[in-house]
Amino acid sequence: MHEDISIEHDLVIDAPPERVWSLLTDPDAIRRWYAFDGAVCEAVNGGRIEHRWRQHGRFLGKVLQVQPYGLFQYRYAARPETEPQPGASTVVTFRLEPEGAGTRLFVTEHGFEQIAGSMVEARELAAVNLTAWRAGFATLSDLARRR
Repeated sequence: MHEDISIEHDLVIDAPPERVWSLLTDPDAIRRWYAFDGAVCEAVNGGRIEHRWRQHGRFLGKVLQVQPYGLFQYRYAARPETEPQPGASTVVTFRLEPEGAGTRLFVTEHGFEQIAGSMVEARELAAVNLTAWRAGFATLSDLARRR
């Protein structure tokens, strides 16, 4: 039996979708809340993603879908310095929905079972990534309020 291991998280950010979108797609903004040692983000279908951390390395991605202010999806390599190929990557999806004066941001990431050696390892990787997303989103929320 094959089990799909994925993570899902959502939060409301006190900023309009346009501002949240810019924080998700602008390389300087990404550096401030997530990839602290640099980022590349070509927010077009087929565009390149690159996140850098001195302690972890350079992680590469490829944009799969873009609907400005609504949907941003990319395939993300599981290991540093590797191309984001099926079977060696996850798929990250950000979905933005207006909510009052703010934005509800949904993130999903799936494919952990394809990159791990076991289902236990897949669940552990998913838990680590969920913790990282939550920490990053706390900073992203603060940045959204200050812009």
